[in-house]
Amino acid sequence: KQAGYTFIHRESPDPRGIDVALLYNPYLFQPLHDTVLVARFDGQPTKRSRDVLVVKGYLYGVDTLHVLVCHLPSRLGGEMATSPLRCQVARTMRVYVDSLLTINPQTMVLIMGDFNDEADSPSLAVELGRESSLFNLTLLMRDQGIKGTHKHQSDWAFLDHILVSPALLERLDTVVVADPPFLLQTDKTWLGIKPFRTYHGMVWQGGYSDHLPLYLDVKSTP
Repeated sequence: KQAGYTFIHRESPDPRGIDVALLYNPYLFQPLHDTVLVARFDGQPTKRSRDVLVVKGYLYGVDTLHVLVCHLPSRLGGEMATSPLRCQVARTMRVYVDSLLTINPQTMVLIMGDFNDEADSPSLAVELGRESSLFNLTLLMRDQGIKGTHKHQSDWAFLDHILVSPALLERLDTVVVADPPFLLQTDKTWLGIKPFRTYHGMVWQGGYSDHLPLYLDVKSTP
C-alpha cells in the first residue's frame, strides 16, 4: 500500500469465499478492461468455484498485455476425481486465449495462478499444453532442478504456474521461484524448510502463504 499498489478484484461464487485478484503498480501497468470467465461444470450445474479474472492493460515500455489470474478447483475428494473440474476451467481459459491469438498471433498473454495441478496433469499438459501456443514456464524451472512452489509432507511440487504466449516468451528475462528467507520456516516434521504459512488449520502462524510465489521479469524490447 505504501508503494502505491492497487488491485482489481471481482467477487466469485466460491462457497468458501475465495476470490482471485490482480495486484499491480499503476505506474507500470494501466488497466484498460477487466472481466471474468465464469467456472461452469458439465453435469454439475449448481457447483461453483473461483472465476478466472481477465485484465487487459498496457504494460509500460512493453505493449498491451492480457492477464488471466486463476485458482483452479482443489483436489479435495481426490486428485483423479477432481481432475475433470480443473480441466473444464483450463479449457475455458484456452478457448478465450485462442480467440485472442486468432485475431492477432502477436498478442501478449500471461496466465498465472494456483492450478492445484502439476505440469504433467491433464489440465496443463492437455487442455493448455497440447497443440497450444502457450508455454508453461514452470517446465523450464523444473528441468533446472528447482524444487517447486508447494510442499506436501516431504515432497515439493509445482502447483503454481505461469504460461505465456509466443510474443511474451520473446520478452522473457527472468523466471524463478521467489524464496527469500522470510517466506520460509524450518520444517520440524518432515525436515528441511517449508513455506511460512498464515494459518496451520485454524491456528494463526503469522506467515504469508503455504505456496511460494513465481517471479517473472519482462524486457522492454524483444
